[in-house]
Amino acid sequence: MRSIFLVLLIFSLLTGCADKVIPATQKAQLHADQAEQFMQKKKYADAIASWEKVRDSFQSPELNVLAELKITEAYYLNGQYPEATAACELFLKNHPRHPEVETVFYRLGMSYYQQILPAEKDQTASKNAIITFRNLLKRYPETDKANKIKRHIQTARDRMAEHELQVCRFYLRTNEPLAAQRRFEYLRKNYPEYPIADNIYFGIGNSYLKQGDRQTAEQLFVLLKENYPDSKYLADIEKLLQNGSNRNN
Repeated sequence: MRSIFLVLLIFSLLTGCADKVIPATQKAQLHADQAEQFMQKKKYADAIASWEKVRDSFQSPELNVLAELKITEAYYLNGQYPEATAACELFLKNHPRHPEVETVFYRLGMSYYQQILPAEKDQTASKNAIITFRNLLKRYPETDKANKIKRHIQTARDRMAEHELQVCRFYLRTNEPLAAQRRFEYLRKNYPEYPIADNIYFGIGNSYLKQGDRQTAEQLFVLLKENYPDSKYLADIEKLLQNGSNRNN
């Protein structure tokens, strides 16, 4: 009698455990629900971990795509911009016709934008942000974010221009006029909207004058006078031009 009781007890326990086994598809949904809760609580690292479990379960194509999309958002909101960049690029590569492509495209541009460094440092992120935003405007010209995107593009361009200007200043300080002139001409050609300081006009103009290119020097000095009519360098310009005329006579 006792043996029969033990057998029934074991069978009951085994049956109860079997009832608690969660199907894989249901488990993926549970992870997704948990991830959404983490997102609402702004626990983005936990949300990423849960979305990765959904993505790696391979139980539902729809949930997998949703997980990839949400991972791009969670990385961005968590300030993990390099990871957000990689996740966005992967999503756009794998799902080029997804309804949320415009959103991810913008998130990619913003991920680059948030990585822009000070002007004295490398400006790869600025360049990538500009390229991404321009491609976004080309693909979605009617986007409601158009004005904001254009402002971001201009900010990134200004940072790149300031970088060129700082390099130009460096070459002027180190008495490398030819290198300074190349940077200056590149700046004028590629960033014509960027305001150039009066000391740069003066320094580059003086470098041209020293090399005997009075015409280019005078053109730069004219720009200096037009843009900075109260500049302290105006008196120095007259002296430089006068000295140059005396040497030629």
